[in-house]
Amino acid sequence: MAIFKQVESGINPYAEDYMATKIAYILRPEAILSNYWGGYGFVKGTLQEVTEQFYIVRNLYHKSNYIPLRHFVLSFDPYYEYDITSFQAYQIAKKVCKIFADAQYQVIFSVHENTNHLHVHILVNTIDLTNGMLYNCDMHNFYAVRDHVKFVLQSYRLWYGNHPLLLHKQPFL
Repeated sequence: MAIFKQVESGINPYAEDYMATKIAYILRPEAILSNYWGGYGFVKGTLQEVTEQFYIVRNLYHKSNYIPLRHFVLSFDPYYEYDITSFQAYQIAKKVCKIFADAQYQVIFSVHENTNHLHVHILVNTIDLTNGMLYNCDMHNFYAVRDHVKFVLQSYRLWYGNHPLLLHKQPFL
């Protein structure tokens, strides 16, 4: 069973250091033990270099008064997906994140191995790289992403007919 959800943190999304804090959280070395992380719309580098690239897009389009990131988690239940490796979770994350990249959004993800279950954190910059338009975070788009996640999981045989993909969508601020 896999769980895909959008999460909100207790951090003020309008704070100047919000993006830096969120990116630093998902790239914590103690969480990504195999160093499986990546994304689209930026050049992979140090934590500071990656973070700066996200801020460049925000500042280029003067979007400092908007929620800059959406945070999703894809979690694998060890009792069902006992044979999922960190590398497979990384491959799944790359395919899941492609939907955001195709829509011209920066997206960064990391595979966390520091708990009893593998899980992937996904951060999506809410500002379109090409025109500065904001990501529409409504339920319709969430369900489109959910369907894409379901499709990717099916290709890894992690979706079995009526086997549930648990989904959770928290209300927006």
